[in-house]
Amino acid sequence: MDDETYFDLEGNPFYGGNRFACKDISNIQQVPHKVRFFRKSKFGPKLLMWIAISSLGRSRVYFHESRGAVNGEIYSQECIRKRLRPFINLHNDEKIFWPDLASAHYAKGTIATYNELGTNYVTKDKNPPNVPQLRPIETFWSHLKAKVYYDGWTAKNFEDMKKRIRNCLKNFGKPYFERLFQNTKKLINRAEKHGVEILLEK
Repeated sequence: MDDETYFDLEGNPFYGGNRFACKDISNIQQVPHKVRFFRKSKFGPKLLMWIAISSLGRSRVYFHESRGAVNGEIYSQECIRKRLRPFINLHNDEKIFWPDLASAHYAKGTIATYNELGTNYVTKDKNPPNVPQLRPIETFWSHLKAKVYYDGWTAKNFEDMKKRIRNCLKNFGKPYFERLFQNTKKLINRAEKHGVEILLEK
């Protein structure tokens, strides 16, 4: 499966140790000003990253610096042809590619590329919308971002962020991806039999 996500160059408020909790509000003045008031641009610079993963590991990554989303042409050339197809070729067993529902992933040119390269993929009509419980890549993103933004780290520029991400990716070997996908087939079969709502039950 594949997916894209954004990395904020100004830091991610959901990861790292750059936040604090104050139990006694009367002591708030003792907290340094730069900690109490953290300035952040509403539309700060972000780096888009694409990757494909499976139980065998991960593909090469694609970084997109433009503010706009990846269109069908870029996705077909940079992601499918140059990165996904070589990654799929590493699999000797039966495989099916599971993209998310981004418009570029089912654009007319993208479908043509899938067919040209003989890529067996989940068609749009059979692709369940917004079910992160079935997509281990969502867990991967949270783990990767936790490492990238560890201890309040921020990037100086796009190249700095790319270098940081590549270094953090070295922490994710084949055993990690094997564990990540361990129950995926079981969850998919369960959702197919009982409906995706069952995955939300405690």
